Amino acid sequence: MVPALVVAEATYFVGGRLGARAEAAFLRGLESLDVEGPAPEDFPRIAELVETYAGFPLGGTDASVIALGERIGADIVITLDRRRFAVVKPRGPRQARLRHQQIPEDFMSHIRRFDHVGITVADLDTVTAFFVGLGLEVEGRTFVEGEFVDTVIGIPGSRSHIVMLRPPDGGPGLELSSFVQPDHEPGSPTAMANERRARRSVRLGGLAPTRASPPPRPRR
Repeated sequence: MVPALVVAEATYFVGGRLGARAEAAFLRGLESLDVEGPAPEDFPRIAELVETYAGFPLGGTDASVIALGERIGADIVITLDRRRFAVVKPRGPRQARLRHQQIPEDFMSHIRRFDHVGITVADLDTVTAFFVGLGLEVEGRTFVEGEFVDTVIGIPGSRSHIVMLRPPDGGPGLELSSFVQPDHEPGSPTAMANERRARRSVRLGGLAPTRASPPPRPRR
């Protein structure tokens, strides 16, 4: 079953990026699928989900997927947006069975784009303010936990507070994460460049040039 709001959003992106012919082909392909629109009773639940996860943000289309799944008792959600759906906790008797369908390895055999870099920090607010000062914009913030998150990071029972930031042009983002549980493990602030670790490079604009003055020579 395909949620109708997902079809509407996909049609918009296909037509806008690939043209009318691709959009028409996409629409013809829906003939054999069971497309289900939101029922009147779904909209209050959709609104509730949007408000609950406003800091992320979740959005009406993704919320409609959850609402539809709860109404029909679905136990599988097929999605490529695992990051958002892993956070949401559906309600109802099948809550624990709602999961993400594993995408076949050959379905996306090549990298399509670079979405974001993740950094674990101790002081989330301070680091967020630092990058906002450099020009990044906060896209959303929320808490993440659950079986999927534990599987991805390999830490059972974890809970993290995350903030997603992006540059104004909408390019690759920065995901800052601070663990609520378990406690942080200290890193090495004196790590040398040849130590195996992630390195990041950003391009900045509008910085005034500076010139370091040599230290004064001692008088003889």
